[in-house]
Amino acid sequence: LEMAGVTAEEIDVVICATSSPDDMFGDAPSVAAELGCNMDTIAFDLTAACSGFLFATVTASKFLAAPGSQSKKALVLGADALTRWVDWDDRNSCILFGDG
Repeated sequence: LEMAGVTAEEIDVVICATSSPDDMFGDAPSVAAELGCNMDTIAFDLTAACSGFLFATVTASKFLAAPGSQSKKALVLGADALTRWVDWDDRNSCILFGDG
């Protein structure tokens, strides 16, 4: 936020793209609250595995570009920690997953 010159109060949408199963209720609202976003900030998680960050970026752009939208700034987070859940003995699938 500092590098972008944006304050938390200016953020209208927070989307967290993750497929990590750590928190079944989502992280975006907690992130928005921790940053100090306004209470009317839209915040939700989006689960789309490998394409999650791209899907979240496109979703955020739709919030910003929608006709009549009052949303001006969005924060998109990509956060995955899958290596804790990988079966390292299964060489057919363990090479496909990582943290990011």
